[in-house]
Amino acid sequence: MNLIIQLPHATDGGTVRDHADRVIRFALTRFTTAIAAVSLRLVDENGPRGGVDQRCRVQVQLRTGGSLTVEAVGSDPHAVIHDVVARMARTLSRRIARLRERRG
Repeated sequence: MNLIIQLPHATDGGTVRDHADRVIRFALTRFTTAIAAVSLRLVDENGPRGGVDQRCRVQVQLRTGGSLTVEAVGSDPHAVIHDVVARMARTLSRRIARLRERRG
């Protein structure tokens, strides 16, 4: 699984990057046979002004072709990352179950 983490405006990029890496690997490891690549991008839309402006997008490229994208917005970057990756795991689980049903 190829993993790309982009944090263009993160103030504490190392801690956030480590958290993102750990959360993604924990939540998506069971899908590694179906995933070709995972891309996470976290953007602070308002900069230092604060507010609910942390936008996180996770995109997964599947080995069978196609991709899935999930996005979330919040004020805490760690919570937003956790939320969007958990939603991606549920989305992947449903997608893989549907693909198995079609083959079955």
